[in-house]
Amino acid sequence: MTIVDESRAASTAELLWSACAPAPNGPAVAAAVAAGADLDLAAREALIQRLSGMVTRGLQAGGVDTSGAWAQEMLRDAARCRAHADLVLRQLGVKALEPLASAGVEAVVFKGASLAERYPALGLRTMDDVDLILPSEFHPAAIDALTKAGWRVVRPAGRVYYDVALVHPQLPGLPVELHRALSTWHIWANGPSATDLWERRVPQTVFGTAAFGLPPELELVALAGHASKPFHLFDRLIWSVDVAVVIDAASRAAPIDWDDVDREARRVGCRTAVAVLLSHARHLGASVPDEMCVPAATRTRRKAVAPLFAPDWPVVPNNTYRRRLEFSVVDGWQRRLAMTLAWSATPSFVGAPGRLLSLARAGMQRWWRLRSMPTPRP
Repeated sequence: MTIVDESRAASTAELLWSACAPAPNGPAVAAAVAAGADLDLAAREALIQRLSGMVTRGLQAGGVDTSGAWAQEMLRDAARCRAHADLVLRQLGVKALEPLASAGVEAVVFKGASLAERYPALGLRTMDDVDLILPSEFHPAAIDALTKAGWRVVRPAGRVYYDVALVHPQLPGLPVELHRALSTWHIWANGPSATDLWERRVPQTVFGTAAFGLPPELELVALAGHASKPFHLFDRLIWSVDVAVVIDAASRAAPIDWDDVDREARRVGCRTAVAVLLSHARHLGASVPDEMCVPAATRTRRKAVAPLFAPDWPVVPNNTYRRRLEFSVVDGWQRRLAMTLAWSATPSFVGAPGRLLSLARAGMQRWWRLRSMPTPRP
C-alpha cells in the first residue's frame, strides 16, 4: 500500500472501488476524479494490486482520459493480461485439465483459473499460477498424466513446499501447482483445509473442460482464508473483487445460503476474515446482508481490525500495524497461539524466549492503547 495525503485518500479509494466493481460505476468514477482522486496513485495501485484491466475498464466507463503518462504502464499491463489470457490461459483445459480427467484425477480448480471466466471479460482476472487441489495420494497419478502431456516438474513438494509446481513450454507464465495443502502449520491462519475443499468439490466447466470447483458458500470462506494469511493480509484488492464476482455469478443462478457461509466460517475460525471481504464486496456493488459484514472479533480485537473495514483501505499503508492485524484477524485462540509460537521460533529456537517476550510486551502495549479507543461499528 502507498501513503497518500488524507484529503485525497477517500476519493482515490472510491475511484478504485467504483472502477473495479463487476459492473463498473462510471458516474461514481467520474465523481471521484472530480473530487480530487490521485490518478497517478490509482494507476500504481492498479499495478500492485493486479487490477490493471479492471481499473482501465472502470476509467473508460467514467469517461476519464487515459492518454496521460500516468496511465501508460497500467494500460500496457492490461493489454499484456488480455493477450496472455487469449494466447495462453485458453489452452489450460486442453493442456492440463483434460489429461487429468482422462487419468481419472478429480482436481479442484481454485482461485484464479476457476474465477477467470466469471469475470466480465477474459484477461481481467490476472494470476501468477494455476492452483489445483487434490489429496497427496493422487499426486503420483496427476504428475504422471501431466508429464505425459508435456509438463515438467520444476519444484517437488517437501518439508517446506506443500505443492508440486509444473511448467509447460506452450503455456509460458502459467505454471500449475498441485496442492496437497494450502499452507504449512506456521503460516496458516484460518480457513478451510485442502481436504475440506476437495471433499466438497462440485462439477464445473473450466475453459471448455469438465473439471471441479467449489459451491459458492464454501468458495467465499476459502477465499477469505487465503486473503487473510499472515503474508497476504488483504493487501491485494483483487481478492476482494474475486468475492464480488463469486457473489454476482452465483446470485444469477440461485440465492446464496448466507447461513451456510456463516456456519462454515465459524467452524474454521475465519468469520472475521469473511466479514472483511464481504464488506469490501459491498463497496464493489455486491448485495450482502448487514450481519455478514460484522466481524466475530470483539472489544480490543475489533478495534484492531477496524482499518480493514475502512473505506480507504485500498490506499492506506498498513506497515505500522501489520503484526497487530496478522493476529487480530484470526478468530481461534489456538491459531493465534500457534502463530505466536511459530513467530518466536523463527529463524531459530536460540532467540525464541527473547522474541516471545518482545512480542508479549508489544502486544500488551497495543492492547492498552486500543482499550481506551471507542469500539468501531463496521
